[in-house]
Amino acid sequence: MGYGYLADRNRVPTATLTSSAAYQANAPLDNVKTLPLVAAAVTTTLGTAGGPVTITGAFPERYPCTYGGLFDTNLRQAARWRLELFSSAVTLDATTRLFDTRGADGADRAVIPSLTDWRDLRWGDPNLFRGDLPPEDFALYPTHVHCIVPVCRPAAFRWTLYGPAYEADNSEATGYSIGHMWLSDGVPLARHMDSEDVYTPTDEITRFPGGGVSVEPGTGYRSVTIQRAVAARGLRDALFDMARRVDWSRPVVWLPDVDSLGDCFRYGGLFQKREPHANRWIAPKLTAGAIHLEEITV
Repeated sequence: MGYGYLADRNRVPTATLTSSAAYQANAPLDNVKTLPLVAAAVTTTLGTAGGPVTITGAFPERYPCTYGGLFDTNLRQAARWRLELFSSAVTLDATTRLFDTRGADGADRAVIPSLTDWRDLRWGDPNLFRGDLPPEDFALYPTHVHCIVPVCRPAAFRWTLYGPAYEADNSEATGYSIGHMWLSDGVPLARHMDSEDVYTPTDEITRFPGGGVSVEPGTGYRSVTIQRAVAARGLRDALFDMARRVDWSRPVVWLPDVDSLGDCFRYGGLFQKREPHANRWIAPKLTAGAIHLEEITV
């Protein structure tokens, strides 16, 4: 059974950040700590496999961690990334490494995991051998990087990036843009309790006498409703505490299925609560309720 994931506490704003790359004067590295997403950190160079761009952070204390994320990046699907967590902020090597996204073969992860069943691919498609989204569909979504981490308490972390990136017009970029960076603990949510994903277009339609129609294009948005059919006391309390912390202004991370992070590219991301949080008491230790979220966009 797969699990969803919900988190509202980001520890990156408390970290001291350094990087192997230089950043544009109006887009410094510390921009990854803040919102809105449009105020991104932008490097002046791209990374290569032999000379990647690294971003290192040291925490003032060792926080529990189960998730790392990069939001609204300009990384292409062919780019690669790595996340490492360390027990020491002084020595960042194998002796202090708590977690590393590289597998036994030492390979770094693709920006977008395989999303397409190979049986659905057609010969000659641009995504034939990678199995990711075709270019025209990739452009429909913000480019996020999600990483689920076995629970640990790091004192420092390091992101490694290399490969191509894109500009807003899909031309080749000369640096990496990162809108927001996240590292934290969170709440796993069993998938047998429903969630509903909604895309809402905001095109304005005007109808004229005689059957004429005019459409003024808008920018659609995604929202999600997470139904908690029956929640035990521990989860009930965690979600109620979270509701009080975030109100309607602070961001939360929502991933619909941590076992398939490719699905989270389409449906997960950075959200804000948009409805009041309510518990419906069923028994002394059980409640039901729903969480309503709306995606944060540029």
